[in-house]
Amino acid sequence: MEEELVLCSAATLLSYRIAEHYYKGRHYVWCAPFLNGNFRSGRGPAIKTPPSADPIQIYYHYLDAVESGDTHSSYIDRNRVGLRRGSGERKKQGVITKRAYNDILEIVEYASLQDFRPIMYIVPFAKVKDSIEAVPPNRKAGVFSQEFIIRDLKEKSFHITQIHRK
Repeated sequence: MEEELVLCSAATLLSYRIAEHYYKGRHYVWCAPFLNGNFRSGRGPAIKTPPSADPIQIYYHYLDAVESGDTHSSYIDRNRVGLRRGSGERKKQGVITKRAYNDILEIVEYASLQDFRPIMYIVPFAKVKDSIEAVPPNRKAGVFSQEFIIRDLKEKSFHITQIHRK
């Protein structure tokens, strides 16, 4: 089963580009082992993931904001905050210089809505099983939801896709 499991994470094109350009192709992702909020592993009822942790729901929030021109989208605002915080962490870790940090802050500030087009990371579990961290219950959207963090996802360990509505 582990070899077949796929983790998914919704993100923005801007976050992807920053990781590729400034973080040497190493990505930070918060992911779930399914799309559309349901996961069944072995016996027992399906685990329902709250919408705020469901990759497809997050993806569509970004897509709705971009397509509608919603400059006040809370999802876009939170992505900007996360990108600033992440660049601060990468600076502390010595991954980027102060100059790169300042560049990222400026890029995030002036990014257009189109820069927040959503992408979906598709991550085969077998490629990252030694580097995933389970999210503690107090940080999850639901105490029983399946949520994981990969702090240093390398490009060879994932695929990127975009999802189009019917």
